[in-house]
Amino acid sequence: MVAPLVRGRGAWLATVAAVIGFAGMVTLPGMLMSDWYQAGIGHAYGLQGVKQVEDHMISTMWGIKGFMAVGIPALALALPLAAAGLWRAGVVRWWSFAATVAAFVTFMVSQATWWGAALTAVLLAVFAVSLAGATREPR
Repeated sequence: MVAPLVRGRGAWLATVAAVIGFAGMVTLPGMLMSDWYQAGIGHAYGLQGVKQVEDHMISTMWGIKGFMAVGIPALALALPLAAAGLWRAGVVRWWSFAATVAAFVTFMVSQATWWGAALTAVLLAVFAVSLAGATREPR
């Protein structure tokens, strides 16, 4: 959604980010739907049951691999590329881009622990505040 804000330098990055983000957006419902099934399987059969079903699905079903092949790279790349385009265009400062990269790295390194999720939220809030200030209409 930020691609139209980028003109000149960085426009191609923002456009690539928009395409990748769209691809991730349309595969996300399929990946999120599996969370409900995993929770149900876990309640009925425990963690081992979830692991067995996931292993079976990954090894035998092409759809899961398709969602992951598009969704995971989109998750990893769309926001940092969009932030890089905004930075190159002069819409946001360098630290906004750095915050998006740090948020992704933090989330992956923390393996979605509570502290990783909290720190990721703070880093993404830094980017959001920067973007909000950069796109505010002049008074």
